[in-house]
Amino acid sequence: MDRRLLSTGLVVIAAVAALCAVAWRQFPQADASTPLPAPSPSFSTIWMSTVSVDRQGSRYDIQAGTFVTDQVGNVRVHESYDAMGRSSATWVYDAASQTVTRATDHGNGSMSYWRSTNVSPDHGMRMSVVSPFEYSYSAAAIVRAALVEHDPALTVRTTTCVGRAAWQASYTESGWRHTATVDKATGFPLRYVLAEVAHPRTQRSVWRVVDIETDVPVSTATFTVAIPDGADVESSSEYEHFTTLDNLAAQVGYQPFVPSLLPEASVLAMCSTHPDPWGPYTWFFPVPVPWVDLSKLPDNETRLYYHRGSDWFTVTERPRAGGMGNSVPGGLDRHPRFAYRKTVLQGGAFAGKTARTWMGDGAVLYVQNKDYAVEISGDLTRSQILAVAASLQR
Repeated sequence: MDRRLLSTGLVVIAAVAALCAVAWRQFPQADASTPLPAPSPSFSTIWMSTVSVDRQGSRYDIQAGTFVTDQVGNVRVHESYDAMGRSSATWVYDAASQTVTRATDHGNGSMSYWRSTNVSPDHGMRMSVVSPFEYSYSAAAIVRAALVEHDPALTVRTTTCVGRAAWQASYTESGWRHTATVDKATGFPLRYVLAEVAHPRTQRSVWRVVDIETDVPVSTATFTVAIPDGADVESSSEYEHFTTLDNLAAQVGYQPFVPSLLPEASVLAMCSTHPDPWGPYTWFFPVPVPWVDLSKLPDNETRLYYHRGSDWFTVTERPRAGGMGNSVPGGLDRHPRFAYRKTVLQGGAFAGKTARTWMGDGAVLYVQNKDYAVEISGDLTRSQILAVAASLQR
């Protein structure tokens, strides 16, 4: 497991951590009747100040940052890479242009710039690998889902953190203990602790919100990065091609499945096609061939991006001739994920097929028939994701 990646976006400061250091046994059980945050949160903007400490043996990595977002989907993250703040990076996601831009201060007087366009909103900032929600937001989604699903793997309790009413839950997955504290009003994470069960003191990352405000005035300039004239700007492409729902079939050669039933307040934000890097090579190699040029492969994957306020979920489909459709069910059954279940769908194009669900990046579902494989993932409960899958139609 890449500990540097796990530490990215995890936030703590020892003095403030004491505010949430209440013994677990003292927390009252969460009231199951307590409603989840509204699908479209009422805040206009949310601002957070964050600090993180990642401990590996006797070595500590300390980072600090700020996070700003609005209901439209614009995001700004600023993070320093050391305790002195000598090097830092600012990432901005512009929802209207679907562009993520990064400005990096290397701490020696030099700056570098990077930009990627046509980036889907649900991973526009995750691909930056500095979003404060890289791991903690997934944990928050699991806590929120647990309030509805009552999964025995996870007990949710009520508490307070940074003066705000919150839920807290712990669960163990693959030898790591996750403890997440989630703000009741917004559904956003406030604190997240990741500790190796075997070495909880020396292998530990703690993510912590130091301060949080909602509905704060934010200038439109907040979501831009000024790049000097003449500066070199690196660019990259995810080879994701955005289009309309009507044009998907023409770009991939098949008519994709579309859900006819969506969670309340969900809307289709955008659609895209994408080449499958496993594609024609999957039958011969167990992993994607590193020298494959994605730009030379035809698009055969579709993605439908839906959102409910600040929550997102994605419906991804590929032909079974390649990619995730080859041997996924057997692999999942041999190595089940956290809160893993198998459910036979009762409706839709996959009626009678077994859907595998688990908690990962929020809720995740995988189902396939003889020709196609579909994966649905995001900020949903298990019952919601099963309902979406059971409504898939051409």
